[in-house]
Amino acid sequence: MNRRRLLVAGVVPAVAAGLAGCTGGDAADAPSSARSTGPKNASDGRSYLTAFERDLSQLDLTVDTLASTRPTVRLEYTTPKRHYQRLADQIGRISGFYFKQLGAGWAATRLNADASLEGDETITWYARGEWYDRYESNELTANELTLKVLETIERSGA
Repeated sequence: MNRRRLLVAGVVPAVAAGLAGCTGGDAADAPSSARSTGPKNASDGRSYLTAFERDLSQLDLTVDTLASTRPTVRLEYTTPKRHYQRLADQIGRISGFYFKQLGAGWAATRLNADASLEGDETITWYARGEWYDRYESNELTANELTLKVLETIERSGA
């Protein structure tokens, strides 16, 4: 339980940084429950993917695959991070960037991620758009949103 509190304490600021600017503001920043899933959003999906990729370029990782098969986004990346707290922080930042794009209007419903670490170790995790919707409608706190993502982490290999 203490490890979970430590992870949340370290990762919540990273998710919050990714979420900055998602709440409040004008109609363009409307809550995700008001996100358009119409034709304009569908044709604009590439711009959200590009913005997400630009955000990812700030991190210490190599994007191997970033693709969207509506409504799911697939991210495969390689990271030198091995320490669990650092991995969790990185996952927090990545999910925060994903949630930021949802807040901007991206109609993606899920981010599936696979991270390759040194050696043969792999971690998988995911983030759901519905969690962000619940955060936007004040049903989840930032801590709870962060835990939802962290609880999906699975390790395999080495």
